[in-house]
Amino acid sequence: YLYTYCKNQIFGESTDEKLPDVREKINLVSADLPENLPGPPRILQFSSSALPVLTILASTTGSEVSFSRFCRDELVPALSRIPGVADASIMGEVSRSLEIDVDISRLNGLKVSLLEVYQALNSANISLPGGDVVFQGYNLNVRTDGRFESVEEVENLVVAFRGDSPVYLKELADIGIDHNRPEEYVISN
Repeated sequence: YLYTYCKNQIFGESTDEKLPDVREKINLVSADLPENLPGPPRILQFSSSALPVLTILASTTGSEVSFSRFCRDELVPALSRIPGVADASIMGEVSRSLEIDVDISRLNGLKVSLLEVYQALNSANISLPGGDVVFQGYNLNVRTDGRFESVEEVENLVVAFRGDSPVYLKELADIGIDHNRPEEYVISN
């Protein structure tokens, strides 16, 4: 069940002051509510100031992945720095993911376990804090970046040794870049 109650307020009136009144009124009728409700009634405060003041629709004729990266890394931070902007966000972002399709028969042939592959990937693709450095009066955070930068780095990852010979991930799996399915779609007319 969904029931919406809208309370118009006088400008300058605090919703925090009125919340106990709303709770009290709900408690008075709670015995009359259906028994099979998934939980007790919830009170949600909403303000029209939380709605976007400006929506920008942007598209590209070039690479959607590059455009999404530009919007995420350049445009959103620039908009967020404008005085008075509470939030800037992106919807409909297109991203890429690394796909590693491990061939079980190749694993068995080279006597490598899937756990060894997992551990090699997990320990090689890591970024750790390295501490703080003071430079010209500024505190700078230092990170040791061990993340993969290319598909070739992943392909040439040593997963195990058999005798004196390294076993590379590319010997055990097909590796490539694929586009993630968007979680949101933005449609404009």
